[in-house]
Amino acid sequence: MGAKEYLQQGFRLNSRIAAIVREIEYLREVALFVSKINGMAGAASEKVQSRGEGDKIGEAVARIADLEAAAMLQVKFLLELQEKIKKQIAKVANEDLRLILYWRYVSFEKWEQIAVSMNYSYRYLLRRHNAALQAFWQKNKKVIEGHYQHVK
Repeated sequence: MGAKEYLQQGFRLNSRIAAIVREIEYLREVALFVSKINGMAGAASEKVQSRGEGDKIGEAVARIADLEAAAMLQVKFLLELQEKIKKQIAKVANEDLRLILYWRYVSFEKWEQIAVSMNYSYRYLLRRHNAALQAFWQKNKKVIEGHYQHVK
């Protein structure tokens, strides 16, 4: 595992969190829709709600609770990972290289935004990013290699 792959762990984790959040939002919308439909049907007739409709809402609520718990664990892990990566980035001597690494791997900024912020051309930014990865590797080689051995 190289420096780039090591630093990209945050991207993957952030993507998983975003997917969980989207699923929670979807399930909340479905549960709200079903409860509104049930409410309208109940108001239109004195029909007793069937057990199946209530179960669907209950299942959705239970799934939402499970997903929220999973999301909180992922968020906690992401925050811990970001703190670790921030400390490792701080070891890089060059301020510009540290900024590139921080904005990309901690703030998850797009390359174009980083280039504008640093007043670099896109191509020059990518060259500087390569230098930043090399500097990061030199300062954190043992940690990265140890992490890779632990993950295997």
